[in-house]
Amino acid sequence: MCIRDSSYGGGKSEQKFGRILKMRRKECILHRRYFCRTGKEMAEAIDSSLRNLQTDMIDIYGIHDITRDTAINLQAQLEALKKAQSAGKIRYLAVSGHRQADLIKAMETNQFDVVMVAANPLDLDIARAIIPVAKKLDMGIIAMKPFAGGLFTEEPGMSLRYVLGQDISVASIGMKTVEEVEENTSIAKTFRSLSPKGVGRIVGASRQFNEETGQEYLSSMWILRS
Repeated sequence: MCIRDSSYGGGKSEQKFGRILKMRRKECILHRRYFCRTGKEMAEAIDSSLRNLQTDMIDIYGIHDITRDTAINLQAQLEALKKAQSAGKIRYLAVSGHRQADLIKAMETNQFDVVMVAANPLDLDIARAIIPVAKKLDMGIIAMKPFAGGLFTEEPGMSLRYVLGQDISVASIGMKTVEEVEENTSIAKTFRSLSPKGVGRIVGASRQFNEETGQEYLSSMWILRS
């Protein structure tokens, strides 16, 4: 089974994947998300993805990187998503984000089935805040950026084990080479949770990273420590 995740701006990627997908659709779960501000944009994005991916249905589709700005017309975007859902174009509704308060506010509308949140040794706080809310609301949880967008290079295998040990549904892992695919799938297939000592070691490595850079990494954003 292949789980395909794509965010906005993935037109060429979608087209390439679509050439294979049309022959192997039953083997895949598709997750697509789009950053937009209006219902019209959302409806157009859904239809564009369907054409590019050469399929008539996307399993999970949602709002990418929700913020106070994108949430202004949240109801219009939800109406577009629900209309597409009623038409059989998408199956489940999702939301992703990097800002804890905005993401929780969207989740608590009870309109979404799935939430996507950063979870890695450098993103400790947001995942710990979001996961319990998602479990309470019976939402699927996709953990993104298990290696902090490639920034966490201190024992990446342990980083992935740390993420897989969280109470999530699936991890979305970016990979560039066949070797990376093989390494990560091997970790998943033979998964064993980190010991308390291992967790402490990897959390300590993330703290050291922040101290050495003089910055804190937070959900794909850098903030200067005062």
